[in-house]
Amino acid sequence: MNDKYFYFGDHLPQVLTREEEKALLEDRENPKAMEELVTRNLRLVIHISKKFQLTGISNSELFSIGVLGLIKGLKTYRPEKKTQLTTYISKCIENEILMSLRKEKKWKNLDSLNEILQEDSTGQKLHLEDLVMDKSDDKRFIERLETLDVLSKTLTIALNKLKDKEKIILLLNLSGKKQKEIAKELKISQSYVSRVLLDIYQKNKEYSSKSINYYKKYRYILICTEEKYEFGILMKDFLNIKMNISNFLKNINMNEKIINKISFKEKDGYLIITLPKVEDSFSFISNLLVWISHNN
Repeated sequence: MNDKYFYFGDHLPQVLTREEEKALLEDRENPKAMEELVTRNLRLVIHISKKFQLTGISNSELFSIGVLGLIKGLKTYRPEKKTQLTTYISKCIENEILMSLRKEKKWKNLDSLNEILQEDSTGQKLHLEDLVMDKSDDKRFIERLETLDVLSKTLTIALNKLKDKEKIILLLNLSGKKQKEIAKELKISQSYVSRVLLDIYQKNKEYSSKSINYYKKYRYILICTEEKYEFGILMKDFLNIKMNISNFLKNINMNEKIINKISFKEKDGYLIITLPKVEDSFSFISNLLVWISHNN
């Protein structure tokens, strides 16, 4: 997949609208259109492949197999059949994984997830899907991912457009601190904090409706996934950023359980800080931004 998607970390663009889907399907002979179709449907591959986690196949292999099924589905889909694209490619992804499972001895006679593995004396049946399927609601799963997409996009834009003090107030608020606590920490009035937060959330309504430019190098990126947060700093904009963060970690007074779960990597000019999915991570980012502004 194209590295432009890195700007949302491991997370993926939103699902296609009906209009986008129709236009791309009509142009799917074009490699760029097909790539866009594949990328915008990868969340479906992730969701379906997770249902097979207990089969003994690694997550990365399941994902790769699922992508093959997705591509086959996109190539063979016929709109005139009146079947929804999502329904059709979901079946193709699932079938591709099932075909791969049949290569293993214990699954060789497997036809579908409805395969009956066992039936007790009362007639109660145990199906394969009872062992491998994630019973979470598909619609809720998609909605949850879309919410994380919007949150990532909104926070990324906010951190690049808000004034320094506004960023800190927003992050402290996200960390679970009350307005009174924020005011005390920043040595400002609570009424000022209240006014700023109201203004921020009005701006965020506007930011949430904007589109991310995947080719733009934002100074900061903040990605929210189901498992973690990823905070990215554009290294060319900050001299000695790695040294500054190293000094910051030596001086910061934070829960060691948080500090010990933080990791770093460099990619496409960004220093990416992976943080645990806890409110304190927003406090960490807030403190880091203050430190950077004083030491850059």
